Amino acid sequence: MKKFLSLMMVVAMLFAVLAFVGCNDNTDGNTTTASSSSSSTSSSSDSSSSSSSSDSSSSSSSSSSSSSSSSSSSSSSSSSSSSSSSSESTESTTTVPPVFARFDFGTDSKAEDLGLTTHEWLVNSLSIDERYISVEYTADTIVIKALQDHPEIKLYEDEDGDRVEDYKHGAEEAFYSNLSYALVFDDFDIYTFLNNTTDHLTKDLKYMRVRILNNTKNNVISFAFRDNNRGYSTTMNASCMYLQGGAPNVVDAINGDLKLTAEPTTEWKSYTYDINLVMALTRYAQRGEAPAKHSYTQYIYEVGAGITGTGANNWNWMGTNEVSGLRFWFLGAYGVHSYRSYFDYADARANIVKDATVEVDYVTFGASAADLNKYTSNIEDLWISESNSIKESESISASISASISESEAALTATTAAAA
Repeated sequence: MKKFLSLMMVVAMLFAVLAFVGCNDNTDGNTTTASSSSSSTSSSSDSSSSSSSSDSSSSSSSSSSSSSSSSSSSSSSSSSSSSSSSSESTESTTTVPPVFARFDFGTDSKAEDLGLTTHEWLVNSLSIDERYISVEYTADTIVIKALQDHPEIKLYEDEDGDRVEDYKHGAEEAFYSNLSYALVFDDFDIYTFLNNTTDHLTKDLKYMRVRILNNTKNNVISFAFRDNNRGYSTTMNASCMYLQGGAPNVVDAINGDLKLTAEPTTEWKSYTYDINLVMALTRYAQRGEAPAKHSYTQYIYEVGAGITGTGANNWNWMGTNEVSGLRFWFLGAYGVHSYRSYFDYADARANIVKDATVEVDYVTFGASAADLNKYTSNIEDLWISESNSIKESESISASISASISESEAALTATTAAAA
């Protein structure tokens, strides 16, 4: 009888734990559109992914840059001062991660709390072509939507025999441009946030992380930059920044798959890119070599074999100049004049269709992947917290299930012995 009562108590505990887990279940499901709250955007399972052109690192394992508390001097013991339940007065200190986080989007972002950006600055600095895209903001993201299909990309040969994009399509004036689907932050004031040591974007910050929810078929994004001494040029563009579909491998190259498309996803994913590599990949398009050599896998092979390097790009040559303008193509990569030399895999604008929508949490720059790991957004922190809670609840449930199994086995043995 005692064992039977013990079994009943364990069962009761199981129901209590299951009830707790149920209360923490997010019933909103996955979302791909703008939301007024950050909880719905973080409800999809978050994961980190790296293509072969990116530095493999997981943003979900990074530590959040939240405020830390240090105990004030007192005569209490070190054990009591380190306790979170200590009644002593504490002085709050804030650690600013060593990253350039100017582009942490949202009306209430962590970067703004840390003094690294402001939503007002982002809104005032951004320009878009409202005929082709729209933007909305949540508390912690920017939502970018295509208002129409990307116009057909038509090419013609100029007098030098190069293939050139025709923006006019026979009309007197161009009716679209390479910026029609871009987020443009031209001529931003590099001295706006000088109170922060991480507010200078130079060549030393050679890694870039993008946290994005890409529920479209597009698999490649890109960006361009200018420094405070020069304007934009064809050699200041970085493409071949692959998303959830991954980068092409040798088999893909043999089969002619450029990996420009991917299956849409409703999961948040983080990607870390080596800027020198992706800049050099796009610079490779301007060499005018035989079309047979123009493949992503060919270039990666040459880099790996030491035949060529990644330093031949303007990001690396920028020296001490600071970046003073950035342009982002999140709906489909712009490959500059990639078509000119048959470098077609650097451009993915043909993937852009009406109502295609992507949601971007942040774009950060750092000196290393390890530095980028030190920054997480508010909704990323929420996801990490919820994931840890679920894991803890699953662990408790598993423990109780094991106890029930043991009690059932003991009860069966006792019943058999009594018989």
